[in-house]
Amino acid sequence: MGTINLVISGVDVGENVEVNTYRVHKVWKNGTSFTNFDGGSVERLLGYHYEINVNLTDIPDKLMRQLTAALDNNLITVKFSDPHADDTTEADFVRSGQTGGEVEYELADGLYWGISISLKSKFVPFGGGL
Repeated sequence: MGTINLVISGVDVGENVEVNTYRVHKVWKNGTSFTNFDGGSVERLLGYHYEINVNLTDIPDKLMRQLTAALDNNLITVKFSDPHADDTTEADFVRSGQTGGEVEYELADGLYWGISISLKSKFVPFGGGL
């Protein structure tokens, strides 16, 4: 995967992604299974959700304030590089209790932050057949 796109509620932090920490999981949920006419087992696909885990680094103080405000909402829209679709995906995520940041260093122009983010999207029902 080349450049990582990551926009959290309108705040573009793609340049700050530590590439080796970027993880996107698409978690599928199945319903009950049944046996079809040829004896094979069939599970009904109910839908999925995304889980994103990433570390961001070298975040200027002003951008960090925008990011923390964006993460301080109950519903967070995230546009992200999706390795499962080889494209950019947008999904709604719920507020996370697993987010922590700290000052990495200070320069003459201000503080620079690092933050670790773990987000889980809302459930997306599957719209197809079995």
